[in-house]
Amino acid sequence: MSEQKGFWNNATVSAIASGITLSILTAIAHFAGITVASAIAWLKRVAAFWSADVTLSRWAFWSWVVVTALAAVFIALQIYFNLQETDAPVRADKKPVSFADYKTDIFFGLRWRWTVYAGGSVGKMSVYCPKCDYELSPANVERGQSWGEHICRCEHCGYHCQIGDSALYQLAKKAEKAAERKIRTGEWKKAAEV
Repeated sequence: MSEQKGFWNNATVSAIASGITLSILTAIAHFAGITVASAIAWLKRVAAFWSADVTLSRWAFWSWVVVTALAAVFIALQIYFNLQETDAPVRADKKPVSFADYKTDIFFGLRWRWTVYAGGSVGKMSVYCPKCDYELSPANVERGQSWGEHICRCEHCGYHCQIGDSALYQLAKKAEKAAERKIRTGEWKKAAEV
């Protein structure tokens, strides 16, 4: 007998690939809420369906199969695109179409921009000067005259505002929560038009 050679015939590679595949399938099953009992019951129903006598003519049956398969593909694509980052464009009249258009607002005297994800969660916060749109960083925060006072100062135009006793990263968390609250309550419609 000759020994087969090749990348996938290596025992280590096969073991790692099968472990990764099993992990991915387990994660998908966990995410979808599929248990062993529900999977077996579903497979039994599928087997019963395919083994059942069909009283339709073959063309009607296969037309139904094609329409069902196309509908499943369209539904899967819709779910896929809804789970992706929503970067929907704003209409020509500049009125917001959905909460996905709400990507900037002024909180605590500073302009904040973020990414909106499906479901209304917010992330990737960045902060800008509301006057000149210069991107700010923690280096732009300095201590104020009194204890616990911080001032955020734009090094480009000199704009400054008092941000209280929070560091910029703590302020970003507060701005994130404020944006998500506006999305939940519907206040984003008024803020997005500005």
